[in-house]
Amino acid sequence: MKIQITLISLLLSAAGFSQNISTEAPSVSASAVTIPKGQLQGEFSAGFDVNNEGPETYFQSSELPFLLTRYALTDRWEFRTQHGTQFTSINGINNYQYTSFGVGVKYSILPNDGNTNLAVIANYSPFNGIWRAQQGDLTLAFSQVLSESNSIGGNLGYSRFAVTAEGFGVISNQNSYLASAYYSFNFADKWTAFGEFFYRYSEFSSMGSEVLTGDTYGIDFGLQYLLRENIQLDWVSGFNLSNSFQFHSLGFNIYFNTNKD
Repeated sequence: MKIQITLISLLLSAAGFSQNISTEAPSVSASAVTIPKGQLQGEFSAGFDVNNEGPETYFQSSELPFLLTRYALTDRWEFRTQHGTQFTSINGINNYQYTSFGVGVKYSILPNDGNTNLAVIANYSPFNGIWRAQQGDLTLAFSQVLSESNSIGGNLGYSRFAVTAEGFGVISNQNSYLASAYYSFNFADKWTAFGEFFYRYSEFSSMGSEVLTGDTYGIDFGLQYLLRENIQLDWVSGFNLSNSFQFHSLGFNIYFNTNKD
């Protein structure tokens, strides 16, 4: 059984001074800064992923509408909610759908106004479906501004996914470890390009069976465009270098300042 973790926790803070919206979209890593106190931000993304493993022509595609909301309690603390729906088909049949909801917090360890940023993010997601399942994630995000137009960063993360069944307890669980690194370049006013490398190692077990291990590594690249002061659009495409999995996504990000004048 091949376990595939949906890439819904997503990344890249803007690099240049004209890109003033820090988002968790559109890629694998999360940003290393929090949004300003009193700001409410919504990040919507939708896309699809494809896995074509021959020679039996096993084909799987998914559409992933996903909404992340972030509210800054202070300049360093965020409260977050996330909601995603996945639609999947295998060889054009066996269509199924599941919806997930999660809550979390983000804390900026270093002040956001410096060139070096460090943050920790914790999320918990109970899933609803045929089987009861839940997932917890813990991520350390870091970034470094090299110049007005260039920045680098990355993530170290851990996640645990467990499925339970009534009368059986935990019937399967998976522990995953993520490492990622990215480079972003503000090449024109309101435009930022980025590239990223990521690696994931997983351990899976089911009903007391032998633990199965596996790893994947891949790259992605994309663009961000600041449409207005409070609206940013983004696009990303990526693929695994260790198998035939690929993903593509478009994002829309908007923020509202709830502070009273």
